Amino acid sequence: MKIYSKDKKSLILSIKIGLLILSLVLVTIGMYKEETHLVLNKGIRICLECVGIG
Repeated sequence: MKIYSKDKKSLILSIKIGLLILSLVLVTIGMYKEETHLVLNKGIRICLECVGIG
């Protein structure tokens, strides 16, 4: 098991926080553009096709 130095731990934490912020920004943009309905409809269609109904 490798023991990371404090610099590597802080770098990893910074990357995690950056990715979290980026994902929240992208989700917010998608909600602002009202794409949630489109994503839900596609998910329902894919699910129904897997079951064999759609």
